Amino acid sequence: NGWALIISDFKDLGVLELEPDTYIHLNSSFGGGPDWIYDENIVLYLVLKENVFNKNLCKKILENQCSELWQIASGLKSVCDGDLLKKCQELASLKPIIRNCTEFETQLSQPLDENNCNIYTEKCLFLESLCSNRVGEKCSQVREICYKKAYGEIADIALLRTLPNFSIELCQSLIQEHCLTLSRESDEFVLKCLKWESTCQQLAKVSKDINTYLAKEIESIIEYVSWGIYEENVGDKDKLKKDCHRFLPDCYLYASDFTNYPQNINKNNKLFVLCFRLKKICEDSDIIVSSYSSFNPIEPDVSLSTKIDLNRLRRKAAASGIIVNKRMNDVQDYHLLALLIHSNIDMENKCKEIIKNDCSSIGYFHDSLRQMCIYYKGNNNDMLNCLILKSKLKNPCRDLNTKLKKILHSHDKAKGRSVIKDNHFLVTDEDCESLLSSCFYIGETCEDRYLDKLMCRNLTSICYRQARLRSSYNFMRTILHGNIIESSDPMKKPNCTNKLIDICRHSMHQFRGELLELCLSPNKTCSELIKDTQKKCSLLKKELKFTGSGFSFEKCDVLESSCQELSEDCITDLSLPCYVFRKYCEELRTRIKLKNMLLQEKNNSLSKQLFCVERLNNFCIDMIKKADLVFMGSCTQRENTCKAIVFSIMGHCIQFQKNFEKHKITSKIQNKTITFHDCKLWKPYCDMLKNNCEGYSFLQSCSLLNEVCEDYYNTEFLELSLMRELSGYLKEREICMSNLNERCKKWNNVNNKTFESQCDTLKKDQGLGLCEKFQDYLQKHCILLDSKLRSFYVSLVTKENLYTEKKNRTANSTKEIVELSNSSLIRNFSEQNTHGIRLNRLYVIAFQDAAELLDTEIQVIKDCDRISSESVFKDDCFNIHDLYKKIQKICDSFRSYIFNQSWLPTSPVLSTFTLTSNKTFTLSNSDSPLKETIIQTLTSTKTLTSTETLTSTETLSSTFTRTESFSSTLTFTQFIKGWSTLTEKSTETATETCHFIYLL
Repeated sequence: NGWALIISDFKDLGVLELEPDTYIHLNSSFGGGPDWIYDENIVLYLVLKENVFNKNLCKKILENQCSELWQIASGLKSVCDGDLLKKCQELASLKPIIRNCTEFETQLSQPLDENNCNIYTEKCLFLESLCSNRVGEKCSQVREICYKKAYGEIADIALLRTLPNFSIELCQSLIQEHCLTLSRESDEFVLKCLKWESTCQQLAKVSKDINTYLAKEIESIIEYVSWGIYEENVGDKDKLKKDCHRFLPDCYLYASDFTNYPQNINKNNKLFVLCFRLKKICEDSDIIVSSYSSFNPIEPDVSLSTKIDLNRLRRKAAASGIIVNKRMNDVQDYHLLALLIHSNIDMENKCKEIIKNDCSSIGYFHDSLRQMCIYYKGNNNDMLNCLILKSKLKNPCRDLNTKLKKILHSHDKAKGRSVIKDNHFLVTDEDCESLLSSCFYIGETCEDRYLDKLMCRNLTSICYRQARLRSSYNFMRTILHGNIIESSDPMKKPNCTNKLIDICRHSMHQFRGELLELCLSPNKTCSELIKDTQKKCSLLKKELKFTGSGFSFEKCDVLESSCQELSEDCITDLSLPCYVFRKYCEELRTRIKLKNMLLQEKNNSLSKQLFCVERLNNFCIDMIKKADLVFMGSCTQRENTCKAIVFSIMGHCIQFQKNFEKHKITSKIQNKTITFHDCKLWKPYCDMLKNNCEGYSFLQSCSLLNEVCEDYYNTEFLELSLMRELSGYLKEREICMSNLNERCKKWNNVNNKTFESQCDTLKKDQGLGLCEKFQDYLQKHCILLDSKLRSFYVSLVTKENLYTEKKNRTANSTKEIVELSNSSLIRNFSEQNTHGIRLNRLYVIAFQDAAELLDTEIQVIKDCDRISSESVFKDDCFNIHDLYKKIQKICDSFRSYIFNQSWLPTSPVLSTFTLTSNKTFTLSNSDSPLKETIIQTLTSTKTLTSTETLTSTETLSSTFTRTESFSSTLTFTQFIKGWSTLTEKSTETATETCHFIYLL
């Protein structure tokens, strides 16, 4: 359906802001079916347009473009090799196309089915210049209707996003408040907000369609992930990442309460459950999708347009040829009345009906309407504003007519329509914006003697056509990325025209409408792209230079995206500025991550610069020890990092104070109306900030909040503990109640008062309330457990594959050690030092691999034990038993590995090399927590001792001499059957003394 298609990146609107392969896939269905296939004549008509009627010009155009055309459409080669003048005469007769004109004229005479907008728009693009007398005016009407349809759908989407978790009651209570803000963003919102009652009814239908579409798509993602896991396939993370970033924002926008699932949510709402599951799947794969709509107590409130991601919606609309402009400046009462009347027939009476019947619903929207309604009621129903409306509209209508005439160049009175020139960008964007706004408000209400309404229709048609064409250019820029601006080295980068020809030759049957038009003129298309890209690159370079380091974090996403889009085509101008900008944004993100990590420590380390630097010193030392380089940029500039973080914390303190007051948390504490949801939202921030925000009034309230919330947390702890006691009996409510009553009786008999308060509730409802509460929690827990098990299974399969690969490599290395140790080549080490060195290295490699294998075994078993303890409710959850069994099977195999290193050969070997030594280090697993390991130490069967001294001098080609002396001692003890993990140690003692002399 249409609404679902809008959510799915505007499939129904034409050109898309998507990956090229996605675009092609979607657009392949946009054609008009088997009756609308591009044969060679249709391609030629698309190239020639009205020039087809001038046979000499037709011949000239074909001569100039044939070399390109037949490369794109191979069927045209015979035409290009043949008699072009004869072909032009045939085309001019319209015989090849007359049937299409007649059929399309018949279709246009019927009421327009808005679902056919793409098909009709595409046919108009082709036929209106050839059959203009028959379909020209109708095509302008088609574009106007389709444009308004698409614009209206976008407005519905934006309004719906202001009302997540939609219901009619919610809409009726909040839409006026949101309209006062949102109506400033676009003219279309004005009309929908003036008619807000019918808009709420429309949004109910839109919400239903969107929820159905999202539920279907998200369910298929979850099934795909499940299928991948059960097939023991770790899955395509790139696909999952795209799906997460595509659908989770929609979950936040249309079902934001899913994050609190299942508290205060209708548990029968399928979308909430699916969104919750998708979020967990994404998070478990380290894919984090943030939301502007989520409230953060330490951040300022974002604007409504930001919450609903209006800018992204605008970009998607623009990619479909719909320009969502700002509302017209200086909107007056006559604009709004004219918009509501929307007709110049019986205007005065329609105006009176509106003021008489609709004042209660429109008065909120604008001061002028409110004053008009007050005047009407206070002056005995005086209709003065309606009587003077015509005179108020006279001059604005005349002015609009004059501007439209100037823009459209000519007006054919005899034909009664404007002549649209064959000029892609006939009207500037500014003129489209201002004149379309005027047409929107007064175009239908102006008297015919002051304004020709067909000019408004033609303007809409032209602007829509231009916007679709521009979006097609943008799409071509995407698929030609890195090949647009020519390189001086022809071997370095393909020519834009050649690349475009190659793309179009393979994809022309999938490109429709404006895209096909661009394909058929590759030289012209590339020329336009080069000019436009150079202009964009120049503007971006200026913006990056102007921005410097003083910009908001929000700029990063926008400008980084522009850099990614343009840098490869403007390497000289943008490579360095974009690199510097990206590095700065990375540092900014790292600093934010660091700040959040330190805030979690809940101490005062971020309250002052001195404390911050001291804490950061220790933090950076820890990171160096762990070889974690993520925060090295912040660590190398500790003073600047702390200065920025401490300043940011001051802002958080101020904002937390404001939000604390705005949401009346102190008053709620005093009135004892704090809920558990309030505790979970506000208490963590109180804990993080209380030691970093000295002197703020919220600190005392936070202390009181902690006291109030402690009872909630204690109650929750007891209820969850009781729920664990009932594990295995929670699926069915009656079984839960029966088991609960039975246990409470036993505890009462032995005077066990642990769950006394919970058991007391049985007197009221026999445990019904508790069991219902447990099942609500269980529903959420099962989703979390399902997600956790899936994620763990994926990581387990990955570790098992890596383990098997390393195990085989270690077995081979150990086998080679045994063979070399028994080789006669080793018995005289002084003569065969090469083999000795090789054996030495093999020992080290084998030991390291074996140690890593043991570490993997220990870590996996620890993780298995952890996941087992977290799966206490596995018998109460549906559809996870098979997955749990698979996990246990792998876990059991790892437990068997650690007791039986079957990958090692059975021949025991003990080898010792002793050379000159002055450095010792010890490798040990003695701290391992695994105490069940069976240790088996075998005695030596062979000892080999040798001394090696190696001195070498070599002359390098760069004319300097390198002299190297090397001495080494290595003592290595290896236990072939079983590795020590608790009491035994494998010890390696080694020293290397290297001396280098460079003679330049």
